[in-house]
This record gives sequence, C-alpha cells and structure tokens, in this order.
Amino acid sequence: MLAHARTGSHFLANYKEDKAFALVSEVDKSEPPKSSKMWLALALLIAMIATQVC
Repeated sequence: MLAHARTGSHFLANYKEDKAFALVSEVDKSEPPKSSKMWLALALLIAMIATQVC
C-alpha cells in the first residue's frame, strides 16, 4: 500500500473507485486539525500515562 501512496498527485484519480481504498476521498467542508486542541489532548494523554506509572 505504501508503494501505491508514492504515486504522487494522481493517486486519488487512479484509485477513487477502487474498493480497497474506500477511505480515500475528498471531504466537503473539511479543515485541517486544530492544533490548540492537540495540545489539550497531548496533556491529557501524558496525565493518564503518569497516573498509571506512579
């Protein structure tokens, strides 16, 4: 699968109808992940790990 991912910008056009790549599609009205929420999630993850280690 990684070999196919390196085909460049034509990947979506080539495999749009392939059932093996059903999750490869454009999402309308999508936006990049919010980095402000990433830091909160990372802090919670570290806190959960810390409580289990101690």
